Amino acid sequence: MGLAVSRPIALTWDAMGRRCLIGLVVLGTSLLLPASASAVTTNVTAGGAGNVFTPSAVTINHGDTVQWSNAGGIHNVHLDNGSFDQPPSPSSTAWVVSKTFTTTGTYRYYCELHGGPGGSGMSGTVTVRAPYQAPAIGDRVHVPLVPVFRQAGTGGNPVSAGHAPPLAVGSAAPPLTSGVAHVGATTVGRANLTTIPGDVNTSADEADVMLGTNTSDVHAGDSFGPDYDPNPDAPDMTLVTKLRITDLLNGGSASDPATVTDIDFSVPVDCATTSDPSLGSTCSVNTTADAISPGTILEGRSTIVQAFRVRLNDSGVDNLRGTADDRLFEQQGVFVP
Repeated sequence: MGLAVSRPIALTWDAMGRRCLIGLVVLGTSLLLPASASAVTTNVTAGGAGNVFTPSAVTINHGDTVQWSNAGGIHNVHLDNGSFDQPPSPSSTAWVVSKTFTTTGTYRYYCELHGGPGGSGMSGTVTVRAPYQAPAIGDRVHVPLVPVFRQAGTGGNPVSAGHAPPLAVGSAAPPLTSGVAHVGATTVGRANLTTIPGDVNTSADEADVMLGTNTSDVHAGDSFGPDYDPNPDAPDMTLVTKLRITDLLNGGSASDPATVTDIDFSVPVDCATTSDPSLGSTCSVNTTADAISPGTILEGRSTIVQAFRVRLNDSGVDNLRGTADDRLFEQQGVFVP
């Protein structure tokens, strides 16, 4: 399964084989949670030429309607998820029933007399498409984390040297990290966002986005200091990701397509000390968007989550997570040995 990135990133290696550490701002990395100008009605007949729906599979746009009519026989229309059952019992009358679909996904249905759930017997499907551009797949963002160095030429870190060509720009020496926490010699840090797909054919809302990070060998003071764990009984760091969400959860109906203003989505991260005196703490979390903020992700809303920046903040000098004193510790990037 895939990953969409809106701008390619080219890396070049130093011709002398020198090691480079590159921090990247990820642009347009997106997740898709599978899920109209003017609404239309699609007609499906039941029976007539046997115990079948014709056509048995239709594809419509969000907000469109499917109308079923009985062409002969004893039939009805029952969605697998139980949200629609018309007529309530199979009937031989010349019934006509309809449903407007306002959430995306592929819905299964069947005749209760001649079919069954999961596509058994007399059954059919309705696939509802999002009213905006969406990829077929976009299931995960997985990025390495590298230490954050202070920007050259900003307060307290003036330009004092110059970089060799072709990157002939000013530089600040020595490199200064911005965090109170420090990486050790064996630190490996990663963060990820992963789609948890839903199933519109069940009554439960299973859709969500898993959020996680794991950074090993984290020290306090410097790279050889004690294990970083300023709050033994509470989270010590914050995983922050800038998100831009496009979905079908807007307007007065909470079903209109729109893109929200960018938000910083924050997740508490706990650090645990290790028994090895040569290794620092391990800071990690595995949770979901809905666990942090219930209702952020809903099933069948064709949610596209663009992730623009992933970073890990420590608790700052005051050792209190979530205050203005928090410092950038790591962010997404790559290390070139």
